[in-house]
Amino acid sequence: GDGRMMTPSPTRHWSIASVLPNQTAVVAGMSKELSGTGLRIGFVAGPQHIVNAVAEVSGNTSSCANLPSAKAYGRVLARDRNMAIRGGITHKLALRRQALLKAFQEFVPEAEWRRSGYSPLGAYYFFPSLMRYIGRTVPDTKEAISDDTALATYILARAGVVCLPGSCFGMPGRFRFAYALMTPEDIRAGVRALGGALTELEIAHEDKHAAARARL
Repeated sequence: GDGRMMTPSPTRHWSIASVLPNQTAVVAGMSKELSGTGLRIGFVAGPQHIVNAVAEVSGNTSSCANLPSAKAYGRVLARDRNMAIRGGITHKLALRRQALLKAFQEFVPEAEWRRSGYSPLGAYYFFPSLMRYIGRTVPDTKEAISDDTALATYILARAGVVCLPGSCFGMPGRFRFAYALMTPEDIRAGVRALGGALTELEIAHEDKHAAARARL
């Protein structure tokens, strides 16, 4: 069956646990299921020897989860056996994702994120490439945007939008924008501010000639 998994897209999820239950471990938590980012509360279910090994490693490598959050997550799981609560959260995330993608198309058209014609289908964050803005200069200070960390800092200062540079995840040039708890209206306003800040950046002299040639 589908393993009772929630997906933001209409695509049905088929769990490998339906055919290999003794070789499958299911991992879930507040971060992904309830948009409880940063709380580090979750669980693993699977064959006993796998669970024992995970518990052994976790007990020696991570700190204790706070009890109030653990209790709260337990209550949610107990009351949401039909996954109605989590289904509602998934629906809201889908609406936010749709608003985010539409806003990027309108306000940041130079961002690269499509692959083979498909839009992102899940998660609560967006990871587009803004590589073409790196190397440009800030108009008032003439300071060059040297890397993705510098661009993220500029975006925060100029647009008031927080994002994480992809170099933190081994993919420099990409940027992580989280939309777990924002309204579609706030998302649109944030992306509009982002687009305005990026538009202000000046293209370096040699890049202007390349851009002109590309338009010919």
